[in-house]
Amino acid sequence: NNKISEIEDGAFEGASAVNELHLTANQLDSVHSGMFRGMEGLRMLMLRNNRISCIHNNSFTGLHNVRLLSLYDNTLTTITPGAFDTLQSLSTL
Repeated sequence: NNKISEIEDGAFEGASAVNELHLTANQLDSVHSGMFRGMEGLRMLMLRNNRISCIHNNSFTGLHNVRLLSLYDNTLTTITPGAFDTLQSLSTL
């Protein structure tokens, strides 16, 4: 709940030991390729209660270990084919 509206590509570079990332209740309107680069160890990604409207097919590239992804309470209108293909360990959406 920090009113974050944008996260630059590579902002989390070097954060491979982080297991959980909570970005709940911010003002993010998109998830783009490279946004979570460097977070190979991430297992839980909480993006609920933002303004995300579209999930692209490369939005979660590199997040092979994410098991839980929360997108609840966003303004999702479009999820492109293959959007979750790189989330190989995903068990809860």
